[in-house]
Amino acid sequence: MPLQTYYSVLDQFLKDNNLSLTQDELKKFISYFTVEKFKKKEHLVVVGQNSSNYFVLQGGLRMYYIDEKEHEYNLKFAFEGWWIGDVVSYINLTGAEYLVQAMEETIVIGITRKSQFEMFEEFPQIKDVYISELERALVWTFQRILDSTKNTANERFMNFMKTYPNFINRISDANIASFIGVSPEYYSKLKKTYLLKG
Repeated sequence: MPLQTYYSVLDQFLKDNNLSLTQDELKKFISYFTVEKFKKKEHLVVVGQNSSNYFVLQGGLRMYYIDEKEHEYNLKFAFEGWWIGDVVSYINLTGAEYLVQAMEETIVIGITRKSQFEMFEEFPQIKDVYISELERALVWTFQRILDSTKNTANERFMNFMKTYPNFINRISDANIASFIGVSPEYYSKLKKTYLLKG
């Protein structure tokens, strides 16, 4: 499929945020990004690497960390039209604490912090979209913290289904179990009950 077709995802994202760019403006806007393709299980970001900010054109990604016992903990998933990256690494220009991995063949456009500021100079209206996305991410993060510390496993499962209703078949059971903080076996029981209720 031509790469231009994938850019329609970005164009729709901008329109959803009340921004409409001409074809020439869109080409200039995209020039600040780097197109990258990843195979399933390839990493976009590894620990210690400075993270770019990535917009998903096609595919699915997960952000996670590994503890000292080598247990994996999924923190976030991202699909077409979503942003992902280690925000602290990106903003502070430090090494990443989290990993970002492709769950399927994925195409993204990535932007560095330096290129982002240059882009803001050329497209100041984009800064409002960026701030809006940061605020949305901040709200989501606090909701995620509350969800993981306050809610029961069943409530966390239901919240997951509300957040990612169209993507359950694109995320492995093991990754979902990690995300909601239960064992794969217990997740299977939750999923079975949910599907039986229809």
